[in-house]
Amino acid sequence: MDDACSEAGSDVAELERTNATIRNVDEGNTTVVQVKPEREDDDAIRLSGIASEFSFSNEPRHLSISAKSLAEIYNDGGHFLAAVQEYLNGKYEHPLLLQPSDLFDVWNQVHATLPALVRGQKLRITEPIHAKPAVSSHIARGNKPEHFDNVLVNVNDKMANLNGVKGYRVARVRFFFKLDYHFFSKASEQKMLVFVQWFSRFPRSAAQNVNMYRIKLLDEYSVVPLTKIRQTVHVVPDFKGARIADKKWTPQNVFHLCDTFFLNDYISREAFKTLS
Repeated sequence: MDDACSEAGSDVAELERTNATIRNVDEGNTTVVQVKPEREDDDAIRLSGIASEFSFSNEPRHLSISAKSLAEIYNDGGHFLAAVQEYLNGKYEHPLLLQPSDLFDVWNQVHATLPALVRGQKLRITEPIHAKPAVSSHIARGNKPEHFDNVLVNVNDKMANLNGVKGYRVARVRFFFKLDYHFFSKASEQKMLVFVQWFSRFPRSAAQNVNMYRIKLLDEYSVVPLTKIRQTVHVVPDFKGARIADKKWTPQNVFHLCDTFFLNDYISREAFKTLS
């Protein structure tokens, strides 16, 4: 049970989970994206103070890779193109129609610098967000399991706050990407986007026996702006009252064999402060 639980979600405990650290972002080979209000209303100004900042490598993991190839590498079940098309349809009046041959730049990891929990806090926690598919090799030591982190996504600007889960939803990151310039009316609109798989929305209250929210991994996918992500989260498999954990479940396959999880807000002090 402990083995399966310890790797679910962001995969480790406390600040050691996903190698989270307290540090300054190294800008040597990174691009820093700061969240700024795009509007002048109260919600936009408030959100600018509770959102994370992000950094990522200047060089993508996959440069100009086709949607068809992405489907094979990430085993997305054909959901990616449909999710991108839905995003474009909601953003533009006359969007271009996507084709499997369309090319994308893809990243496997970004770093998030979390917002200050108290006014005037100088040291900020920076954590990586992974989106790495499994790697197979003819050499045993070359094999690497998949590593897709779970994150908290802002889905309602009017309800989102620094503390609590109202206005948020948990998603499993599949990969980070940018659209080619020809999709935009101007180059400044090219932003880092995230292809995610959703968990169900939060229930009205936490499960009484564990005091954690029970959520279900869905066959539902979307594209969201990177700046909608607040932080990584840790989820624990729901063993549904079993006295003995299913030994078939491992950190590498638990998200394929189990579909119901608990949002673990006890994994660290920061998680408890922001999720409770």
